[in-house]
Amino acid sequence: MNIIVCVKQVLDIRRPLVAENDCFVRQQSENQTYIVNPVDRCALEEALSIRRQAGQGKVTAVTVGNDRARQALYYCLAQGANDAIHVCQDVDAILDSHGVAEMLSKLIDQLTYDLILCGNASLDTNNSQTGAILAEFLNLPHVRDVVNIQVSQERQQLSVRRRLEKGKREDIECPLPAVLSVDRLINQPRYVSVHSYQAAMKRRLTTASDLGINAFSFATREQSLRVTKVTLPRPRPKKSQSLDASLSGADRLKMLMGGGATSNKKSNVLKGEPEQLAAKVIEYLQSEGLAPLSQS
Repeated sequence: MNIIVCVKQVLDIRRPLVAENDCFVRQQSENQTYIVNPVDRCALEEALSIRRQAGQGKVTAVTVGNDRARQALYYCLAQGANDAIHVCQDVDAILDSHGVAEMLSKLIDQLTYDLILCGNASLDTNNSQTGAILAEFLNLPHVRDVVNIQVSQERQQLSVRRRLEKGKREDIECPLPAVLSVDRLINQPRYVSVHSYQAAMKRRLTTASDLGINAFSFATREQSLRVTKVTLPRPRPKKSQSLDASLSGADRLKMLMGGGATSNKKSNVLKGEPEQLAAKVIEYLQSEGLAPLSQS
């Protein structure tokens, strides 16, 4: 079974961020740190699991980006992917989800595949659009937010479970080939050792030009969507209990430093002899209508 996994390199948002020129987000430090999109790692792990269960097949990782994005492909090779293809993009070009999906579709048309996996959202823009648009370009069925995949190669069919709101799940069957956008709940990616990563960096990456695709022709197209403004989320203030206005400034400051005012709520903890406590519990249950009244 041949599986294609679409991955993306994103900015590590665990570090302090700043909004630049209202349209871009960067880290405060001079050296920017990038990582493989976490849910794309889950998609890769699931592809490797399907290949392992089938006993044969090929997993190919593809990405669109500048030279820096090659690091994401080296990660995929270190994790166990058979091949990695880099669609090199001009460093100054900015593509929206439509442009990336179109570029990926031109590449995937040149490949043999049974299943295409990608993450349901990227950590940077969180648009959740690329998988659906890619399926439209390839004229394939698409299921998003997938948390479980069962493959029937004999029937050439997929049985998938997708996540809905409020913990609900939906079971869907669709024919192969198909595009699936997986959810982060589908699995827990394995750790990649330094030795495996170093060995992967010695391998040659396939490029779009090797397949006769001119990636730069897409960079000149006008974006269908354009970011007009980006703002960082406002910090959520912690709720604190109101302080007694009659206290002195020093006492109020002391209470704030100590975590706020102590609660004046009446405690529900009962103390006493077991017989007395049992009687109080029965009395409380009867008052709340949770126990029948005793017949006297």
